[in-house]
Parts: sequence; C-alpha cells; structure tokens
Amino acid sequence: MNTKFITLILLFSLSLSLSACLKAKDRLDFNQNQNGGKEVQPPVLAEAELEQNYQTAVKEALLPYWQKQDISGVKDKILELRAPAKFLDLHFNLVVALELLEQGKAGADQGKIEAGMEKLNVLKTKYPWLSE
Repeated sequence: MNTKFITLILLFSLSLSLSACLKAKDRLDFNQNQNGGKEVQPPVLAEAELEQNYQTAVKEALLPYWQKQDISGVKDKILELRAPAKFLDLHFNLVVALELLEQGKAGADQGKIEAGMEKLNVLKTKYPWLSE
C-alpha cells in the first residue's frame, strides 16, 4: 500500500511538471507568432548617428587623460563602446595606445609611455575632434 501511494504521488508530480513545461512552451510559441517568429530587435540607429554618438563617448572617455594625464579606467571605457565601421582603426589604435601607457606606468617603462603618447598624438592629428 505504501508503494502504491508513492507511485501515485510520483505520477501526479510528473504530470504537473509536464503540464507546466507545455504551458511555458505554448507561451513561447504564442510570443514568437506575435512577432512573426522573429526575435524583437532594438531599432537600428543610422550610421551617422552611431558615428556622432561614438565621437561624443570617446571624447568623454579621454577627458581625464587630456586634463590630468590620468589613464585609470580610460581604456575600459573605450572597450565598452561599440565602434562604427568608420572608426574601427581608431578604436583599435586607441586601445593599443592606452595599453602601452598603462604598461609603461605600471612597469616604470619610459619607452612604452612614450610609444603610447606618440600613438595618441598621431591619432589626434588624424582625428582632431579627439581633443576638442
């Protein structure tokens, strides 16, 4: 009698679990059908707007460096940004320059510091808006 009771409880639990899974699947299917079976994507910004937003964010991220020569956290802020195609080269070289500065300061390596500063100066010449 005890085994019948345990079997009954197990079957009841199994049917509840199966029912919950089926309801969740139905909700998912319903939501996908509402969107034509596609995931909802955020609106895509125009390329010009992406470029402008990127320029603004880069200038803000570099502000502590231009004002106080403080590089702490600047590279991380740059890495958080999504670079438009037009600025991929800039983005890569900014990260490299900041990495050189960080390594130079951490290891007291004047050569790396100068290489990082030189790279930033080249970027400022190519992209004058960086230091505006």
